Amino acid sequence: MHDEEQLHAEREELAREREELERLRTDLLTTVSHELRTPLTLVRTSIGLLLEGNLDQAMHDRLLRNIKRSTDHMNTLVADILDLARLRRNEVNIHEREIDLAQIASDAASLMKPLIDQKQQDLVLRLADPSPIVLGDPQRIERVFLNLLSNAVKFSPPKARISIVVHGRGDEAIASVHDTGPGIPRSAHSHLFEQFYTGRTSSSSLDIGAGLGLPIAKGIIEAHGGKLWVESDAGAGTAFFVSLPRYR
Repeated sequence: MHDEEQLHAEREELAREREELERLRTDLLTTVSHELRTPLTLVRTSIGLLLEGNLDQAMHDRLLRNIKRSTDHMNTLVADILDLARLRRNEVNIHEREIDLAQIASDAASLMKPLIDQKQQDLVLRLADPSPIVLGDPQRIERVFLNLLSNAVKFSPPKARISIVVHGRGDEAIASVHDTGPGIPRSAHSHLFEQFYTGRTSSSSLDIGAGLGLPIAKGIIEAHGGKLWVESDAGAGTAFFVSLPRYR
């Protein structure tokens, strides 16, 4: 009887796994088709107008820029999906070297500065000196900061304050990105790092993307032996924290 119960439990577990896999496949197809529809429509329309001719130079150049921007968006989406798949299969090659975590954060802030200035937001850097050193892939760690900063800029209102803090704590290097936006309800915390989750906001005015930025950031940090988590309440701003093993 015990063997029959065990077999039944294993079948139920297998059925749940298949159901979850099917859900992920459906989410993937839905998200990709949704994300690709707009840029593909824009490319097709722009090419059609170019083929018709009779355009002045300004319109001609504008249509070409539309095509480039749309194809860049599609390329980014495909690259993100492939990166996430590699991270999930532990197939990402991490090219480690000694990196200054504060410098990486500062470089990411410089790249994001034009978008921050565009929304008249205030960026504050609180970086420890000397900075904690970690072993890691600088491009991938910078990508984590860019993802977190991009979210902070996107979800915070104009003239909001965004802060980056980097310091050492024992054997850990701690970095965090804080914003004074609307915050995230605790009920959503467990879903934030799921692929394709875009339920952080109900606002239709925000380009919230495909919901891949945070899962990719989490995968990168965990591939470095670290942790990524969020602290936030609705109406009280949001802080994302990164912890990495400190290199001595």
